[in-house]
Amino acid sequence: DVCGDSRSAAEAEAKMENFITNMAYSGIPIEAEIEVMPVTGSDRKAALQRVRTEIASGKGPDVFILSAEPRTVNAEPLFGFPECAMDDGRFLVLDELIEKAQFMEWDKLTPAVMEAGRTEDGQMLLPLTYTFPVTVFRKGEAALELSPDLTWDQVLAEGSPYLKAAAAPGSRCGSEYLSGLLGELADYPAEELLFTQEELVQRIRETLELAQSRDEKAFGELPDYQGFPMCVDFEYDFYPKKGDGSYAALRPGDPVEMAPLYSVQGGCRATIRTYGGINRNTKRPEEAFAVLDMLLSGEVQAKGALFSQDLLVGSVPTHEDLMREGCEVRFWSMTDENFQAYERARQQITSAGFGNRLTNELFQLYAKCSWRMKPEDLEKQAAETYRVMQMMLAES
Repeated sequence: DVCGDSRSAAEAEAKMENFITNMAYSGIPIEAEIEVMPVTGSDRKAALQRVRTEIASGKGPDVFILSAEPRTVNAEPLFGFPECAMDDGRFLVLDELIEKAQFMEWDKLTPAVMEAGRTEDGQMLLPLTYTFPVTVFRKGEAALELSPDLTWDQVLAEGSPYLKAAAAPGSRCGSEYLSGLLGELADYPAEELLFTQEELVQRIRETLELAQSRDEKAFGELPDYQGFPMCVDFEYDFYPKKGDGSYAALRPGDPVEMAPLYSVQGGCRATIRTYGGINRNTKRPEEAFAVLDMLLSGEVQAKGALFSQDLLVGSVPTHEDLMREGCEVRFWSMTDENFQAYERARQQITSAGFGNRLTNELFQLYAKCSWRMKPEDLEKQAAETYRVMQMMLAES
């Protein structure tokens, strides 16, 4: 259930078939039936219901390759809360299979991100791609002192103007901004949110006040900078351009420093965009795992069409060696200097969560908010969102 750049389910299926064919060239021949979920409409609803029924009856697909947040607005994912699906025992525990992996290099996969797929029983889901909010400054123009111990409150109270600018929301802050700020959102087994309605209102007000202070130059004159959700090709996706197509400020290849968004709980929280898992009902665990093993290899994450064109849309790979010079992804890489800056920002990640129905609700709430909004209107919007999120957890 990952379309990415594919214009149709048929195109996505063709890429998956090509991937299976390439597995045979790598010495792992398997026979597989591929099903791609319809993208929208009644066809998608019917397919989701059918697959869920199959899983509940002890059958269903052997291996899942999924977007945590479907690309189409309001499209329901197969697992609305991957965390709950793990706790419910929907997936096979992978620890023994990981120990025998032929292609993935577990010690090169971002630890805090992979940890999100683990429960007390073991590793159940394998994150494939993720993102996190970052802000880039031209190197030498901003003094950035980064620490995974930093919290949102410390940045507001004591942080440099550069970290405050990085914390302030922008027009391109992405769907993970508010959820990244709040950090761990819920105790999924207990079906409880880990923040109060009052705290939700407080944090939104803080972000809006921060943005207003930035716009009123309360932080002083700041150098050129740009914030965005971290992704492959970020220079070409997010650096501002003039009307003639030339770059107005930051330009591709400029040496930069990167600052992440720090959460209320401390450190940076990443959002998992795509992931894989194996149905606990499978009768073919080794072959199912071979698919995921290959997907997590550095070569496939860097060069595979399914990965680079679909899975990697709006995100970065979990393999930590990629995107540096000599390890291009989608024919793109950072300079060694900029990759070091990226590594420093990535080292601030202390936790990760799957994009889910809660992150989507928070995104939609934040899209409605502005510093011109009356306090009572903000409280009303937040109260409704909070009520809906509580209901979603209770139904999970």
